Amino acid sequence: NGRIFVGSDDGWLYALAAEDGKLLWKIRGGPSNRKQINFENMISPWPIRQGIAVNQGQVYFTAGLIPGAEIHSYCVDAVTGNVNWRIPVGKSYIIPTGYLTLLADSLMIPSPGSASIYHPIVLGLKDGSRQKAQVTHGDFAELRHVAGLETEELGYTQGFIVFGGSEGKRRGYRDGFGYSSRIDKYDGQYSLFPDFYDEGKTKIKGFNPMADGHSFAPLFTTKNVVMRFKNNLICINRADLFKFLDTREPTGKEKDVFNQWCLKDLPCGKAEWAEIAIGKKEGDAVTVIAGGPKGICAVNMQDGKINWSLNWEGSSTPAAIANTQIYTSSPDGTIRALKPK
Repeated sequence: NGRIFVGSDDGWLYALAAEDGKLLWKIRGGPSNRKQINFENMISPWPIRQGIAVNQGQVYFTAGLIPGAEIHSYCVDAVTGNVNWRIPVGKSYIIPTGYLTLLADSLMIPSPGSASIYHPIVLGLKDGSRQKAQVTHGDFAELRHVAGLETEELGYTQGFIVFGGSEGKRRGYRDGFGYSSRIDKYDGQYSLFPDFYDEGKTKIKGFNPMADGHSFAPLFTTKNVVMRFKNNLICINRADLFKFLDTREPTGKEKDVFNQWCLKDLPCGKAEWAEIAIGKKEGDAVTVIAGGPKGICAVNMQDGKINWSLNWEGSSTPAAIANTQIYTSSPDGTIRALKPK
C-alpha cells in the first residue's frame, strides 16, 4: 500500500513512502538509544539486520544481533507503526540472520546452527507466543517455506522448508573425546525438510544437499528452481528437483544434465542474492533479479538471457519488488528505487 520498510543498524525500523522515500513513521527496536562499537561502526546493541516480513497489514521484525543483548521480536501495524506485540526471544542462543519466514499462523526466525539451539525460533502470529519447532536439527542461517505440489515426493506434497546458508570455521569434534584443537571449515549447503511430519508413521525420504552454502536460499516457482550452484547461477525444472538431489555427489562431480540454463559470468559479478519477479497477468514473463559486487541484473527465467543490468561498486542487500519497482540498499546506507523506463 505504497510503503516500504527498512531496518537499520541504528536500531530503528523506518516506514518510507514508496513514491518519494518520505519518512512516514519509525519505531525503535531496542529498549534504549544506547550505542556501542560493533562491525567497525557505532551501532545500536539491537540492530535490525534480519529481513522484515509483511502480511495483511502487519510488519514483523527482529531487533538484536550481538550476543549478550536481548533479542526482541515485534509485530506492528503497517499504517501507524503501533505495536501489536513485542516478545523477548533470548540473548545467548540466537543470532537473527536471513529473512523472517511466514507460515499460515506462525513466524519462523532463522539463526545459524553453529550459534543457536539447532532449530529456528517459532512464534505465533496472533500474539507472539512460543511454538514448537518441527525442524529439530540443522543450519538455519537462511530458511524458506515452499508450497508443495501433488507431483512431488511423499511427505513433501504439503510443503517443505529449505534451510542452510552458513559458512565459517569451528573446532573439530571427535566422538567420545569432545572437541579437538583442530579447526574445521564448514559450508552450510541447503537441505529440505518436509512441512508435514507425523512422528515417523510415514517414511520420509532424505535427500542430498542442494545449492552452495553461504549463498541465497534457492528460489521456487511452480515450474522452476533457481539457485547458486558451484558459484554459477542455474535454473532447473522443478519436476526434476528430486532427481537432481538424488544425483548430488559429495565429491563435487555432479552432472549438469538437469540445468535448464547456467550462467557463469553475470554483469553483476557472482550472485550474492536473487529474487523472482512475476508479472501481474497470466503469461507474463518471469524474471530473476540478481545482485552482486558489481551491481544488479535481470535474467529471463525461460532462457537465461540477460534482460538488463546496472553497475555500481559494492554489494547491495536483496531486493524488495513491488508494483514494477525494485528497492535495494547498500552498506553505506544508500537506498535505491528502480523502475522501468
